[in-house]
Amino acid sequence: MATNYRFGIRCWQDQAGDEDAKINVYLNGTKVVSEAAITGTDKDTDYNVISWESLGLGDTSSDTIITLKVELVNNLYVDANTDRNIYINGIGYIDQDPDGTYKSWRELASDSSETPDFTGADWETNEPVPIKIDTVTDFTVWDSYITAYMPTEVTSSSIASGWWDTAIAADAFHTIVIWGDETDGVTIKYKIMETRQSIQR
Repeated sequence: MATNYRFGIRCWQDQAGDEDAKINVYLNGTKVVSEAAITGTDKDTDYNVISWESLGLGDTSSDTIITLKVELVNNLYVDANTDRNIYINGIGYIDQDPDGTYKSWRELASDSSETPDFTGADWETNEPVPIKIDTVTDFTVWDSYITAYMPTEVTSSSIASGWWDTAIAADAFHTIVIWGDETDGVTIKYKIMETRQSIQR
């Protein structure tokens, strides 16, 4: 079988010069994003989610590994105070629902006034919890994506010595920098794991 996905990368820039940083993104060698402007400048409060749809990839939980390449299109370096760079601190995806939309499942609080769509099992306690299904229409909302996994491999001349060892030891996504002086950007291998509908009906 094959599955369609919506992917997103969470990123921000070091702003320099008279324009924002722009990136190209390739998935398995095919350009999926062209010259997207990165306007955010802070990893926590002012970031961008660059999103695209890719069709006909491997199913979730089937050892599917995608290869992303991200390149800074408009590099600028004048000095240490005027240096345009890009940072990535998250990769996410949503697998497409059989009805052709993208959905997210969320647990409702016990005092919620919303009507649940079904009752499922909490993924930590296995206790029954009310579940609401939302159709995702705004793909800039980072919480809509599965984001729990780190890359399986990162290759770039921007990556400092020991970066990968630190990421592995932390078992968490480690910020990837794109300085802009490398000719091929950064290459990231990423494994698609669980379905977005992790709490099943």
